[in-house]
This record gives sequence, C-alpha cells and structure tokens, in this order.
Amino acid sequence: MSEKPIEHGRRRAIKLALGGIVAVPLANLLLRSPAHAAEQVSADDPMAKQLQYTDNSPKKGQYCDNCKYYGGGAQQGPCQIFQGKLVAAKGWCSAWATA
Repeated sequence: MSEKPIEHGRRRAIKLALGGIVAVPLANLLLRSPAHAAEQVSADDPMAKQLQYTDNSPKKGQYCDNCKYYGGGAQQGPCQIFQGKLVAAKGWCSAWATA
C-alpha cells in the first residue's frame, strides 16, 4: 500500500483541527451582538417599587456594590435582579444579599 493517502489524510486532519482552533474565537467575536447602553432603574419601575430600591442606601454597610447580585462598576452597574438595567453602586433594595 502507498503511504501517500495516509499522509494526505493526516495533513488534512491537522489543517482542519488548526482551522477549528482559529475559527472558534473568531466566530465568537463576529457573532456577538453589539452592546447597547443600559438604562438606569427609575423610581417608577414596578420592580423597583416592590423591592424598595433607592439610589442612596438607608442601611449602613449594605450597598449595591457589595451585594452578590451586583455586576460591577464604580458609579453604577448591572444587577441580576433588575435585568438589563443599571443600579447605583451606593444604592440598595430589599433583595440585598451578602456577596
């Protein structure tokens, strides 16, 4: 038997594997949806009312920025409770939980 078909098969497999390694991160970059500016939670928001959300915490040591649901940010950031909206870093709501 000839060695050529086996060698071509290996080369092809290696090329496909390397192509896949490069393609996955590239596809991830290309398929991401463009970021949009999230809006700040307003006092009129029904969920904010229900959870007694405020931009300035009335509870000593309990702030959005040290809550387990806070997504980060110096002045404001995303919150898992108020999905798709930003909360003040020094804010508070009744869903506050230790990080």
